[in-house]
Amino acid sequence: MGVYGPAIVGFNLLLLICSTVLIYLGSMLITFYLLPTLSFVHGAFAAVPYLIIIAGGGGLIGGLLGVGVGATASRPGLIVHAILLTLVFITMLASVFTAYDLRSKLENKILDKMSYNLHDFTTNYWKYPAERENWDELQRNYQCCGLQQMNTGYKDWQSGAVSGHVPASTVPDSCCLYETTGCGKDIGGKLHPYLEINTHGCLAILDGRMTRDIEPLLLGYLISGTLLALLQMVCIVMSSAYCAALTRRVQREKERLMILNQGEKRSLYHFTDSGAPSTRGSKSMVDEDRISSTSYNRADFKATLYTEPSNETGTCI
Repeated sequence: MGVYGPAIVGFNLLLLICSTVLIYLGSMLITFYLLPTLSFVHGAFAAVPYLIIIAGGGGLIGGLLGVGVGATASRPGLIVHAILLTLVFITMLASVFTAYDLRSKLENKILDKMSYNLHDFTTNYWKYPAERENWDELQRNYQCCGLQQMNTGYKDWQSGAVSGHVPASTVPDSCCLYETTGCGKDIGGKLHPYLEINTHGCLAILDGRMTRDIEPLLLGYLISGTLLALLQMVCIVMSSAYCAALTRRVQREKERLMILNQGEKRSLYHFTDSGAPSTRGSKSMVDEDRISSTSYNRADFKATLYTEPSNETGTCI
């Protein structure tokens, strides 16, 4: 595995843990703080938690994949891991920028400065079940009723009479302190409505909750999200570098095998498969015989010219 394998496993384990925290944070913003229900104020209220969950889910999958491919040194897996984390990195950047935009708007008190048509808002509540379900959940969780005003927020529903089918004095049942079917009917005509329903407007209550809870959460996410994006970038670089190192190793193995195969071909060029000398081998043997015979003849020639000393004059051997 070398250095790359353990490093990739370690970084992706850290990414796995951080991504799990992101999923929890996004789920909390949706289920506890109910930010998507405020999408009519600005689209960032719904975009931020869903982008956080998508980035966390992608990081969770990428972390699991990274641990596996880092341990097994799989080149295709490393390529898939790098591509997946690149997409997660882009989503992470989008969520960070969107969270920054939402925090800036909350600091500028967007809930106080928003413009809306109160009649259209309340009319849509009574007409569309999806709209009604979102606002009922918001009013139950934040114990509010209506939109803007403190103490008199419930009066906003008086603008929502739909062609005479909904009395002007009626509020949603989700405004009631003890919710039962029809408990919000004819509340506007009672002397002390606060004994039966929540009277504060939801946006008035949410403004304080956003300042106290959401803004610090978003600030923490901006810092941790930026660091997590850098971690994802490191994982991308490590996977790419490890894949390149494995590719070079495979290429060197191919070159070594090619050299070995060429050497075997050269050795087989001198001899046939049956073991008989080849033409080139025979030629080499003939040349060696010629050299040997030549050496022998020269030796004989030198021997005939040898003159042995003798007492007899003119004697030659």
